[in-house]
Amino acid sequence: MDGGQDGKLTTPSSHRRDCSDKLMRTVLITGTSTGFGRAVAVELAKRGRRVFATLRNLDKKEPLERGLSEAGVLNQVEIKQLDVTLSASVKAAVKSTLTQTGGTLDAVVHNAGVAAVGPSKICPMRSYAMSWRRTSLAFWS
Repeated sequence: MDGGQDGKLTTPSSHRRDCSDKLMRTVLITGTSTGFGRAVAVELAKRGRRVFATLRNLDKKEPLERGLSEAGVLNQVEIKQLDVTLSASVKAAVKSTLTQTGGTLDAVVHNAGVAAVGPSKICPMRSYAMSWRRTSLAFWS
């Protein structure tokens, strides 16, 4: 137990509830066209979060929109273009999100990525390094 903002004691479970209910209202998620990214976008919207779902290719947004619509949360999600391999795309999407939210972005789920796959004898090490740089560093630059 520890002291809350109003001086009252809080239990760990009430602190977790406060964190999830009060602090994480706006979430930007990368890679929402399929799989985990799409599922997280739907689930967080169902939990009342304001979601900014991003995709590299907006032509592939229909399955995401269908999933959001079936869950009844399409109006809680803004779908944006964002290519994590391009710093300019990342900066534009983040700037746009911050403009729409009055400068607030509570969480980022960095789900998108590119991968170099194959045995090291066939796939040169520079391919793995490039994949890591593009996936990890572009988003944070």
